[in-house]
Amino acid sequence: MQQAASTLARAASTLPPVTVQAAPAAESATARQGNGHCHDCAGDVVIVGAVRTANCRAKKGGFKDAYPDDLVVAVLKEVLERTGVKPEEVDDVCFGSVFPSTSKRASECCAGLQSIANLAAAIQAGYIDIGIAGGIEFYTKDPLYWQGSDNPKIEGSKHAQDVGLALGLTAENVAEKFHVEREVQDRFAAASHAKAAAAQASGKFDKEIVPVKVMQKDSSGETKEVVVAADDSIRADSTFDSLSKASAPFDLSSTLFLKPYFKKGGTVTAGNCCSNTDCAAAVLMMNRAEAERRGLPILATLRSFATGAVEPGTMGTAPLVAVPKALERAGISKEEVEVFELNEAFASQFAYCMEQLGVPEEKVNPNGGAIALGHPAGATGVRQTVTLLHELARRQESGDPERVDVGLELKKAVFEAYRANDPAELHRHQLKESQYLISCTIHDLQHPTASSPLPPQFHAASPQLLRGLQADLAHVNQQLEQDHLVPAAAPTAEERED
Repeated sequence: MQQAASTLARAASTLPPVTVQAAPAAESATARQGNGHCHDCAGDVVIVGAVRTANCRAKKGGFKDAYPDDLVVAVLKEVLERTGVKPEEVDDVCFGSVFPSTSKRASECCAGLQSIANLAAAIQAGYIDIGIAGGIEFYTKDPLYWQGSDNPKIEGSKHAQDVGLALGLTAENVAEKFHVEREVQDRFAAASHAKAAAAQASGKFDKEIVPVKVMQKDSSGETKEVVVAADDSIRADSTFDSLSKASAPFDLSSTLFLKPYFKKGGTVTAGNCCSNTDCAAAVLMMNRAEAERRGLPILATLRSFATGAVEPGTMGTAPLVAVPKALERAGISKEEVEVFELNEAFASQFAYCMEQLGVPEEKVNPNGGAIALGHPAGATGVRQTVTLLHELARRQESGDPERVDVGLELKKAVFEAYRANDPAELHRHQLKESQYLISCTIHDLQHPTASSPLPPQFHAASPQLLRGLQADLAHVNQQLEQDHLVPAAAPTAEERED
């Protein structure tokens, strides 16, 4: 652990500075709605369970002789056991996967996170009550390529052709177009391994990983049962020097230790891109009212989700579109965010996105990213969510900030977690949110406008409804006074418009 920590310190001290280039925020209806969002509402979509398997190197790691079904069954069983939800109570299960041989996909690396968004939408619409969203990728048995389309019209579209580019070439495109130097990529790669090694050594991943029993062949060909419970893709000995410097057994005319992997004269190497790993991950979701009825601890609330489209040839820059949209919809600024999870498919796109987003490095991937942990494409979005939620739980237990938000993957989701280990604090928070919501509703009833968010039937019943709301507000104010909190005045017209 000390070795990993010292490596992290060395890597962090030599990382290039991140330049903040914030674009002016545009006012929108979604932003205003987000700023006035009712926290802790019964209809909120919440996550009450989050688990994953270990990330193991494809074809030679802990799962080399296993089956993808083993991983999926393991996370499904564990998330049900931890929450006490019965299998027959789950209305839907949605898993993302990218590289099975029959896959003709569009979302690719976002498949896992998209599964969370799909079930969240179904829960909010009332189609289902409980769902499990997840992801699985098993490179050991699945081919790492996309058949694409055989439509001859593709030859007439460069964008369509670029969809079929090797992802490593898109990373080379990002590095070349936006001038991300090899040195910068190697430093970020070294930092990822150092952070992940330190997290693993300190036991940070233990609670989120489900041990999986699998049959494994040893070097003699003998098969025996083993338990896989730790990531084996992390290289604790990876440093900037080992990733970038020349040594005697290699070409001494070159200043580079690892050769470019995807393009002659390029900068993307096997050391500064993600590794291919086998992994499954799952989260159990329901609305807040159902979670509270069951007495389940709420790990996080899904506050927003957004997608971003960019040119296929530089696909790794999509977070520059998706992150601002997700933050706007959640009604928060990037400065309010405590932790970001940003996928490290390649150091070139990761470094460029972090720079352009203006996100401080210390807030991003605090326990390492895909360069160290691996990028099991269909599972990555959920794996990041699982790792993030367990990080939030540790911060809550240690008394760190109440609210922690996160951006994930190429599509972005914003989650929010509140300190749950202090019932009195949580009760006060709920009272203040109820006070705000009731005050806003009373204001809308007393000052109806064409843009009022309340439907016409509410205004038709406004006298009776208004009296009930005023009584509710008086009760909430009384409870806040007992907690020595000053009741807030009803918002003014100007404040309500804001």
